Amino acid sequence: MIGDWLKHCKTGHPKCSDGSTTRMPTRLVEVGTHDAPTIRLRRSHGIHEPYLTLSHCWGDTNIKKRITEGDFDMPLEQLPRTFQDAVMVTRRLGFGYLWIDSLCIIQGDETDWEHESANMASVYANGTLNLAASYSTDS
Repeated sequence: MIGDWLKHCKTGHPKCSDGSTTRMPTRLVEVGTHDAPTIRLRRSHGIHEPYLTLSHCWGDTNIKKRITEGDFDMPLEQLPRTFQDAVMVTRRLGFGYLWIDSLCIIQGDETDWEHESANMASVYANGTLNLAASYSTDS
């Protein structure tokens, strides 16, 4: 059903189908292939691909220690279940990139937080689709 909605957007809305590159977030999660055991957090410089976003309520999971400035791989199984589900949906819809605030913004870095949080409206507005985890205890 989601695929049909996306197809309708691309064929029925001029703005959705113009193919123009939008401003990209600083970092994105590269979700990899359908059965890949890892994801890659990477800087988006040079990436001009559609991406999905995840809107979620932060849970008790502490991922701060994993976030650094450089690109790195992260085992999918170590992520909260909500993030794993978002990665799987992103893959199944045929997209390569996903933006999750708590992964793509360096936690504990005030400068990065100020810069990235100021751009959050643009990140969500330029994403192709927002996934919303409206009730989750694991994110």
